[in-house]
Amino acid sequence: MKAPTAACLPPSEGESAVCITPTKNPPTHLKKNPQVPTLMTVQPVPEWCRQAGVMAPNQYMASRFEACGNWEYTLRVTQTQNGVTTVTGVMEFTVTGFHYGSQNLPTVAHQVTIIPSSMTGTAVGTTAVGTASCSTNCTNGTTSFGTQVLQTGQAASGEFFYNTTATAAGSVGATGSTWNLTLKAPTSSAASTLTSVSAAVRCDTAVPGISSTGCVVPGITPYINYDGATWGGFGAHVKAAQLSGLPGALGGLPLHRLTDTALRDANRAKACPTSLPRPAGYSCDEYPFASTIEGAYTGGGTARTLPWCQVALQGTPSTGPTGYSVCMIDANTNSAAGSVLNSALFVPKRVINGDAFNVHIS
Repeated sequence: MKAPTAACLPPSEGESAVCITPTKNPPTHLKKNPQVPTLMTVQPVPEWCRQAGVMAPNQYMASRFEACGNWEYTLRVTQTQNGVTTVTGVMEFTVTGFHYGSQNLPTVAHQVTIIPSSMTGTAVGTTAVGTASCSTNCTNGTTSFGTQVLQTGQAASGEFFYNTTATAAGSVGATGSTWNLTLKAPTSSAASTLTSVSAAVRCDTAVPGISSTGCVVPGITPYINYDGATWGGFGAHVKAAQLSGLPGALGGLPLHRLTDTALRDANRAKACPTSLPRPAGYSCDEYPFASTIEGAYTGGGTARTLPWCQVALQGTPSTGPTGYSVCMIDANTNSAAGSVLNSALFVPKRVINGDAFNVHIS
């Protein structure tokens, strides 16, 4: 959110103007108990956004499909008489921006809400009107934020919908949206405009195996959790491989999805060649997964293993973040773990080629 600096110039002689600036020292009651929007026709903001309190301008909290921010501003109405400019009214207010996409829809919604916490003097009766537009790889849809008179403790809200144009099979399109909120006090000769820009959004029709289009917040890295007690040797291998320095653990360097079939086959062939003996009922498990850029072939490096993995390696085992780990685990568990990676992470979180993700063994 920002206010044009030109709007804060003193008004001409005999004129009145409004100036909007971020609130540097929010009122004490707002610091302790931020205003909770009472939204009208728009969607309720997530509880995690309500609890986050006031953020720095342009700062968002986000999940894979949602982003939300709360920002505080001060509007001052000034008047110039005999060359002297004085403040004749003040409005303290909170702006909440919330936008969300969907796992399987080509539409993104971006809503904005203004709630004044106090109004004095000539700021009483200030009106707000909003217009919105999307940026790239999109078509504008409907907008609802007509002129509304702002009142203390009451929400003035609007919502904007737009559609991605990244709907052809395999297409990916970065996008986003902007709200322009114009505020005007009854006595002012000019209005002042706040601009609210969404967090970055990515829409795609590029998740292998499904034909739907969906939109995510690409800056959020999704992860999958495997219960170690349930996933036996698979979980033990992944956890030990991560502890040995290989990437992918929560809080560390992520893995990146690889969808090229030939490269995935090359990863498997290098990590688990047919020359490696498979005990009865076991199959070869590699980490990082063959479906990642960090896999054995595409990521480079040499092999490592664990004492209980029933793998005899030639040469010196690798260490640190480069290389890969090989282990013989129950074949059914190995196959199921790969299926869950796709059904519980790649598809629902729209993880496409090159996307980062993490793996946690609880």
